[in-house]
Amino acid sequence: MINFGFHFWKHALLWIGLGVFALTILFVNTFRETAVQDDWAYALTVKHLLETGKYQLHDWAAANMPFQIYYGALFSAIAGYSFSILRISTLILAFVALIAFYFLAREHGLDYNQSGLLMLALLASPLFLQYSFSFMTDVPFLSCLIVALLFYTRAIRLHSYPWMLLASIAASAAILTRQFGSAIIPGVFFLWALGSERKKKAMFFSAGLVLPIIASIWQLYTSITTPNWMAQYYMHRQSDYLADTVDILINIIWRPTVILQYLAFFSIPLVFLALLAFTFELKQAMFNKKESRFSKLKVILPMVLTAYILFGIIYGHFANDLPLFMPQIFEWNFEFLQGIGNLERGVLTLITSIGAILFARIFLLRYSSCQGWRTVSTNGRLIDLVTFFLLISHLIYIQIGDRYFLVFLPYTLIAVGLHLGKWMNRFNFTTAIACLIMLVFSTIWTRGILERSEAYWKGGEFVRSIGMKPNQIHGDWTWNSYYRFSDYVAEVRDHPLNDFNYDLVSDYFYHWLEEQRAQSTIENLLP
Repeated sequence: MINFGFHFWKHALLWIGLGVFALTILFVNTFRETAVQDDWAYALTVKHLLETGKYQLHDWAAANMPFQIYYGALFSAIAGYSFSILRISTLILAFVALIAFYFLAREHGLDYNQSGLLMLALLASPLFLQYSFSFMTDVPFLSCLIVALLFYTRAIRLHSYPWMLLASIAASAAILTRQFGSAIIPGVFFLWALGSERKKKAMFFSAGLVLPIIASIWQLYTSITTPNWMAQYYMHRQSDYLADTVDILINIIWRPTVILQYLAFFSIPLVFLALLAFTFELKQAMFNKKESRFSKLKVILPMVLTAYILFGIIYGHFANDLPLFMPQIFEWNFEFLQGIGNLERGVLTLITSIGAILFARIFLLRYSSCQGWRTVSTNGRLIDLVTFFLLISHLIYIQIGDRYFLVFLPYTLIAVGLHLGKWMNRFNFTTAIACLIMLVFSTIWTRGILERSEAYWKGGEFVRSIGMKPNQIHGDWTWNSYYRFSDYVAEVRDHPLNDFNYDLVSDYFYHWLEEQRAQSTIENLLP
C-alpha cells in the first residue's frame, strides 16, 4: 500500500530535487520584465481580465485557456500584474508537477530511489525547465495532466469517490488549459470499458468523467461560436490538412520517429542507462542458447526500429526540408545549436537516435510478452491509454513542435524507469549526477534565454519612455507584438481567410513587421 506520508529519509531524493529546483530559480532569477515566446498574448489576456472583469482570449492565442488565465489573474490581483508574477505562478505549478510525478511513479510500483531519480530527470529536461520560467501553457498543462493521472490512479486503486472527484477537477483544469487535455476522457473511458467489472464500476467511473466532459463540450462550443482570429486561422489550416488523406497517413507514419528522438533528447541520462541494459541483454541472448523466443525478440526488435528511425530522419530531410542533424524542429527553442558544428550535432543526433530506438523497444516490449496487456496493472493502464490518445491528437494536428512533446514525458519516464529499475538502483549515484549535469546545462541555457529577452525588452521600453511610439520602434518580435499585434489584426480581420494566398502568420513576421520597420526608418530620416 502506497501512501503520501512524508518520511523524510525515504523521500530524500524528492526533497533534494525540490531543493535543487529552488536553487535553480535563484540562479535564473525570475524577476525579469520580459515576455517569453507567445506568453505576451497570454499576459495581455490576464491584463484584460483584471481591467474589465471579462475573459476574452487574445487574438494571438490558439489554445483557449480560461483555467490558466484565471489562475494567473489570481496572482496578479494579489501581487500586481507583471511578467515576473505570472512566471512565478507557473513555477509553483512546476513544483506541483514534480511532486505529483514523484508520487505517480510510486503508484506505478517504482521504489523511492527510482521515483526520485525519474523526478530529477523530469526537472533536468531542458524544455520543462525553460517553460517553467514562462507563462506559456506547456508546464501548467503538464502539471494538471500529471495531477489528474495521479488522482485517477489513486482513486481507482482505492475505489475512492473523493479522489475521483479531485481527479476530475484536475482533468478539467487540463482541458481548460489546452484542448488536448480531452484525451483524458477516452483514456478513462476505455480503462473502464476494457475492465472486467464494467457494470459494478459504471457509476464510479462516471463520477470521474462528468466534469471533464462538460469542460470539453464548453471548449468545443466556444471554439465554434466565438473563435478568435488565431483559432479561425488554425481551423482553416486544419480543415485543409484533414482533407489531404495521403499527407495525414504519411505524417502518422513519420511523426513518431521525431517524437521518439526528442523524448530521448529530453531524457539523455536514461539513454545511456538504457544502452547499458540493452548491451547486457544482448550479451545474454548471444551466449545463452536456451533463451526464449520472447528474449530473442528483445534483441531483434532494435534492428527493425533502427530502420524505422533512419527512415524518419531521411524522409524528414528530403520531404519536409528538415535538418539531418538534431534538433530537427526549430521553433524558438535550441536556436543556439544551429551555431555549433555538424560534428557536435551529428553526435547529438547519434545519441538521440539510439535513445529513440531503445525507448521504442521498451514501449513495445511493455505489451509484447505472452501476457501483454494483462501484465500491466489496472490502475497502471491509465497512463498508457491517455498517452495513446494524446499521441493520436498529435499525429492528426496540423502543427508539430518540440515543446508539444513534453506531454509524453510522464509515460516515457515511468515506462523506461520500470524497465530499467534494477539498473537505476545499481547506478543510482551515477544516474543522479548525470541528471544534475543536464540540469546545469538546462539552467544556464534558460538563464541565457531570459537575459537576452530582458535586454530586448529593456531597450524597447527605454525608447518608448523617451516619447517614441511603439509603431516607430523595432525591437524583439515579442515586444512589437505586445504593443502592435492588434494593429495587424485590425488590418486583416475583414479579409476572408479563403482569400489569402499566403500564410498569415508568416505574413505577420516577414511582411508586416518588416514593412513597419522600413516605414518607421524612412519617417525618421525625413526632416
